[in-house]
Amino acid sequence: MQEMDDFGETSDMKNSIIDIAIEYGLVTDYTSMIVVEETVFKSLNIDRRNQQRLKKEEAARTYRNSQTSYTSNRVDAQQPMFTKSRPTFSGGVGAMDPLSLMIFSPLLWSLRWRKNKIK
Repeated sequence: MQEMDDFGETSDMKNSIIDIAIEYGLVTDYTSMIVVEETVFKSLNIDRRNQQRLKKEEAARTYRNSQTSYTSNRVDAQQPMFTKSRPTFSGGVGAMDPLSLMIFSPLLWSLRWRKNKIK
């Protein structure tokens, strides 16, 4: 669709979009879907492959959910090697480059001056 916006519409692109939309039952600018009875599908020799695909996907989902999702391979589960939690590498301040030092030096100087003045 982005290519069509950039370079314009060609009949080949339009036909490709229509074919994909019909294959997967999608509504696009070039296709629309209507509700019809089963007899209309049979009279026009239209295969109802979408229902078969949905059944296949549901079976795959059920199989995937029935599998064990996680198996621990930890060797030292009975007697852990480390007692503390692992370190996190977040919460750092970052680098103090010369520009940052110039910006914050008046603030630091005023805080130090106030601290000395209070004593």
